[in-house]
Amino acid sequence: AALISKVDFLCGSAKEILENFILEGFSFDLFFIDADKYNYHLYLDLCLKLARPGSILLADNLFLKGKIFTKKNTPSVKSIALFNETFAHHKRLDSIILPLGDGLGFGVVKN
Repeated sequence: AALISKVDFLCGSAKEILENFILEGFSFDLFFIDADKYNYHLYLDLCLKLARPGSILLADNLFLKGKIFTKKNTPSVKSIALFNETFAHHKRLDSIILPLGDGLGFGVVKN
């Protein structure tokens, strides 16, 4: 599509990159969370700080290959379970978790 000149690739800590975007006053229309599962809740908080009404949040792998339904108490399962609960009931989101692939969260920022 010859769009490579319009893309910036950022490598490093997602937390630090998102925090820098906040400090620089950026905002975004679309977020796709697919990083280390332990920090999904942190990425949600940071993305919401960068979002505006109508922004879309997507989160991948919310079923953890079915582990989320087995009640295992691993750090990743606990973290994703907390994320799913927060994502489903967050006051700033209209959201749903779709049974597509390994579970896809879809949310629209309300305010």
